[in-house]
Formats: sequence, structure tokens, C-alpha cells
Amino acid sequence: MAEPTAILAINLSAGECQQDLEIGLDSSARNSFESMDRPIPLSRPIEMGHQAYLIGGPYRLRRDVHPISGQEISWQMRVSSPYPVQLTIGSQ
Repeated sequence: MAEPTAILAINLSAGECQQDLEIGLDSSARNSFESMDRPIPLSRPIEMGHQAYLIGGPYRLRRDVHPISGQEISWQMRVSSPYPVQLTIGSQ
């Protein structure tokens, strides 16, 4: 499988729950869902109060890769938890 040119790891944690997400850039990526994107697996009922994912059209993503361009690039993330959420960004 192809790997993105640049990737940034994001970790969200709240209480006992945590979610790792990744945003990335690649010259061969598309703005729509494609092979470098990774969907979030379906949640178990116990995790329903905690959610953290990247918004990718109709999909909930754990990795969202956008094409490299001269335009401004942004990602949208949804986070919900009954507890305070700590966000940690990877050091690379």
C-alpha cells in the first residue's frame, strides 16, 4: 500500500479511552476517499460516549490524506467525550 509523503500523528485521550488519528499530504492523493485514507472501525457499545475521528465525506476516518497543492489545506475533526480531552501531536 502507498504511504503518504508527509504524515502527522495526533493522539486524543480522555479517561481510559484514547484514539490515534493521522493527517497527511501526498502528491498522488485525491480530495475524496482513496487508498491512503483509513476508516474508523465500527464502535463497540461501551465506546459510544467517546468519539474522535476525522471527517471525510460520509466516512469517519482515522487517517485522512490530502493532495499537496498551493492552496490552503484543512482537516475537520469531531471529538466528543464526557471527560476533558487531551490532544497530543506527534513530534516528527
